Amino acid sequence: MAKRKVGRAKDIATILGGDPVDRKVPHKARPFPEIIDETDWDVKEGRYPSYIKRSHKEDVANTMQVPLGNTAIDRKIRLHEQAHVAWTPPIRDDDECFQYVEKDTVNATEDARIIELMNRRDEEWKKLNQTQIGLLTPQMEKAFSDGFAKLADHLKGVKKPAPKAGGRVEKEMNLVEAARLIASTRGYAEGGLFDQMAQSCDMQWVTQEVNKMHKEFITSQENPTFDHAVAYAEHLEYFFTDKQRQIEEQNEAMAESGLERESRAESKGAGEVYTPESYERRDGFKQPDKPRKPDRTRQAGNRWGTLTIVHKKLPEKLAARHARRPRPTDSGAIPRYMHRLVSDQRVFSRRRKKKAFQGTVLIDCSGSMSLSASEVDEILRRWPAVTVGTYCGCDDYGELWIVASKGKRATKYELHPNLGGNVVDGPCLDWLAKQKMPRVWISDGGVSGIGDNFGNAFYVDAAVKMKRGKIKRLANVHDLLGGNYDDEYYSDDVDEDYDEDDL
Repeated sequence: MAKRKVGRAKDIATILGGDPVDRKVPHKARPFPEIIDETDWDVKEGRYPSYIKRSHKEDVANTMQVPLGNTAIDRKIRLHEQAHVAWTPPIRDDDECFQYVEKDTVNATEDARIIELMNRRDEEWKKLNQTQIGLLTPQMEKAFSDGFAKLADHLKGVKKPAPKAGGRVEKEMNLVEAARLIASTRGYAEGGLFDQMAQSCDMQWVTQEVNKMHKEFITSQENPTFDHAVAYAEHLEYFFTDKQRQIEEQNEAMAESGLERESRAESKGAGEVYTPESYERRDGFKQPDKPRKPDRTRQAGNRWGTLTIVHKKLPEKLAARHARRPRPTDSGAIPRYMHRLVSDQRVFSRRRKKKAFQGTVLIDCSGSMSLSASEVDEILRRWPAVTVGTYCGCDDYGELWIVASKGKRATKYELHPNLGGNVVDGPCLDWLAKQKMPRVWISDGGVSGIGDNFGNAFYVDAAVKMKRGKIKRLANVHDLLGGNYDDEYYSDDVDEDYDEDDL
């Protein structure tokens, strides 16, 4: 919206700062944004914060707050804000560009754009910027440094003490706010201070990611515009918001799973682990040709082994421990006890319901578990309604055998594969997460990828899969056989397919 131009009489008064008697800032260096865009400006003195605020009303002047001293740092700040007047378009708080990104993030990336343009076009500014460092006071520098340190501890999963009752809860810096600070100082000589803060608390990866974005949206552009700054802000906010969510989920999952990390936690979280596609086949059919030697070209990075799900033949029915005898009742469809007609009239029968574990059990059969066939058989005999899968792996592949389902099981000599290692824990947990609840994983907690490579990323990925799939881990078979589980692990509704009188 166009502003009314400044009149000649008022122009002189504005330049001088008012009548001699009323001047509030005599003998100070006042900027003249009126000359740049020919609109009314109310210039106020102040360093923290320094800003410009455009008015969208005809009779209200724009506002600029900057230091009016004669020091080099004061001049540096004034030049920066005047550059905003020249190159930053007038925008409203309800502007379309703020629908998908916060205003503070756009302000940070727009600062980065303005600094880049000034460094390109004004050699005097560039020299001033590189030689004069002092935008941050010692108190501000300490506050920012403490904020980075607390954020790093939070991302590493360090538990902080609970606040005292009635005590003040301080708002802590999040990952997006840290990235904004770093982004807003790209091109500034003070940017090195924030780089040092990030590096001192193992968060240099944030600086590296921001530098990549800054190069993509600002420095690599021939003439970066405000639209580039908005795109930069959207990308920065989405990336670091999602990154913090992932890290917090990983920390929460690790705390709940009971798994132990192979190495200390890092502020950037664990690296991503690739899960290859799994394959299925039924026992008795020819297995597709697959190389048994490990594929060394595929071992770069963190990667689970390739899983083959084998549906074993289930020729044996599970023997029940106790038969469920029918109970006489006075209602039903077909009379069975006519001799009770003259006594209690309970001539019908109804089967008693029996609690039965009807979930899914996944058993780690790697060498570290030392699982015997008799232990697997005991699980199958104790819970006939359960679905049981056993797995292990070797090199870059592994197998998961379905050895019990729908009241039947495999033979005693085909209860688990004999490959010796882990390798495919991740794909097996993905399979378990799709099965009937409750889901129990029997494992010592040791997980590995291809080549039986144990690494922190595999433990974190397994913990996240457990959390998302609502999977409970037990350390060994004895915990499952001897544990007293709550009713949530059992069901009273036993289908006729599992009628123990018919087994």
